[in-house]
Amino acid sequence: MCGAYVPRDEKFHHEPCGIYKSDEAEKAVTLCKECHFDRHHGTKAADVRQKCVEYLHKLYGEAGAKKE
Repeated sequence: MCGAYVPRDEKFHHEPCGIYKSDEAEKAVTLCKECHFDRHHGTKAADVRQKCVEYLHKLYGEAGAKKE
């Protein structure tokens, strides 16, 4: 998201989050702690969400970030 290094053991973000989250690769994005916080609580949450969705769609097509 921001270009910061993210350690391999950092927990990934589920996109979509909430009741639709799962551990499937096409629904997972690794974010630094600041971007992860912004995704859930920041004023940029909608922008971060959109970038996550676009990234997952680019990698996995319509299956990326798909709600079940």
